[in-house]
Amino acid sequence: ILRTRSPLLLESAYLGECGSTSVFWGLEFEEDSGDFPTTKFPLHLYWIVHPRVGIGGAAELVIFNQDHRTSSGMTNSAFTLFYQLNEPAETGPVFTYRQDILAPTGGFSTGEWNATFSLLMTWPKGNWLFHVNGAYTAGDHDDRPISVSEVDRARILGGVHYSPVGRRYAFLVSFSGADPIRSKPFEPSIELGV
Repeated sequence: ILRTRSPLLLESAYLGECGSTSVFWGLEFEEDSGDFPTTKFPLHLYWIVHPRVGIGGAAELVIFNQDHRTSSGMTNSAFTLFYQLNEPAETGPVFTYRQDILAPTGGFSTGEWNATFSLLMTWPKGNWLFHVNGAYTAGDHDDRPISVSEVDRARILGGVHYSPVGRRYAFLVSFSGADPIRSKPFEPSIELGV
């Protein structure tokens, strides 16, 4: 199970078996001192079309709770291409390039076509997998007061999977930071998963 993609904030560089299809649906809740309480429902669909090539798409429903008002809408939809740069090995890292095209398809989208460029690295060590992801999303940012715009932003993520029993169950810890490249503070976060 560890040698598959996971569409959390942190991603594995392993694409999975050729011909396999993956569907992910999730729930994410976020609240911090400088933002509104936010609930997100991401949906991801990926298909491995070649031993080292995958395609996919993603959409996300977002619900904001600001004071006594609730707003909801879709963010930019993503159309994705993965290319695994090298073959998996038991002792060495695996690298994958990811290209996302972000379409302005929802009420909380940026209103513009944008793109994200990512490099994913995964390194196996026994029952552990170490991950590092780097990404940059290009495009014009959105100055609306309520927005989930992620453009003009560089992001670095690192984390670890641990699987105690035959790689059937996995525990994930990830650390991430987004640098908006504009007048907003660095945004670190931590994510836990099972």
